[in-house]
Amino acid sequence: MLTRFGKGFCNICLRSSAILASLMCGVQPVGSVLASPVTVVISNSGSTNTPGYQIDITPSGRADYTHAGQQSQAQLPSDLATKLFQDLEVARPLSQLPDIPCATSVSFGSTLLIRVGEERSPDLNCPGNQQEATLKQDVEAIVKALNIETLPASVDQGHLIQK
Repeated sequence: MLTRFGKGFCNICLRSSAILASLMCGVQPVGSVLASPVTVVISNSGSTNTPGYQIDITPSGRADYTHAGQQSQAQLPSDLATKLFQDLEVARPLSQLPDIPCATSVSFGSTLLIRVGEERSPDLNCPGNQQEATLKQDVEAIVKALNIETLPASVDQGHLIQK
């Protein structure tokens, strides 16, 4: 019986149900930052010794990605895609997330961003709050699921070797 919890609880339940239903159907609620059709773009700039990557993800979990000059496509486990889209909805608007500067090397530092439409997150390598930390964990889980190598490359007798 929802009425015993009050109007605020009902609004939360209705919003959560609408978000979950929309994610499962591949469309987003009207007024949501995740307007249909939507593709989430995760990009890592890479650095001097680490190749960058870009991953385009749809609500269905389809991932088109480029890493070290190679293009690939995969289907993410549905729980990973659903979690990413839910966490993005909680974190919105992305432009309002805190932008905490990182102390990184100019040549070895990289930038990790998420874009949804016109919105863009700050660099998730230095999370400024729990929403950013959660999004960074989502990205790490997706990168692992796609087997994207993020370790630095090294040179051995003139040949580039991934560690």
